[in-house]
Amino acid sequence: MGAIQAVLRGHRGFLLAPVSETLREPEGLWPTIPLELPYASTQHVKIEALLAGDGKLSANVHYSLRGDNELLLRVAFHQAPKEKWKDLAQLLSLSDGFRGKVTSVTASDPSATREPFTLDYEITVPKFVDWSKNPVHIPALLPQIGLPDPPAKPSPGADASPIELGTPSKSKRT
Repeated sequence: MGAIQAVLRGHRGFLLAPVSETLREPEGLWPTIPLELPYASTQHVKIEALLAGDGKLSANVHYSLRGDNELLLRVAFHQAPKEKWKDLAQLLSLSDGFRGKVTSVTASDPSATREPFTLDYEITVPKFVDWSKNPVHIPALLPQIGLPDPPAKPSPGADASPIELGTPSKSKRT
């Protein structure tokens, strides 16, 4: 996959390689891990939803990911038994601001790293809309974009610390 956790990038790491390659130069055993991923980070989210007359929302949510979020989900789905995948999707749903009950989950093979990691789940939200209210409010079904907390206020005369936004990524929501 060629991805290393973001917190480890830019630091030195021990290189495991065939003996013939490592004997050339000892410094080569402790290379600096590149800051950039070997491919672009992307996150595509597609939501197809149906809103019933009683206000119940039924939606199919599809994720396709590359990059840091992909690595997180691959590890989580690899470590969890399939019976717990619904719980993982429920947590992802909540973190993206979707309140409701996840009813089914399918995910691509977490170890098939040549392709983006994909995740599909169905979610239902009873009383998503209250038709009796005037005006009727229909919330947008958009995953929330997380931003880091701002750094602490620097002491007088000290330089402000940069805000770490993480790995650059492209997101597409449909």
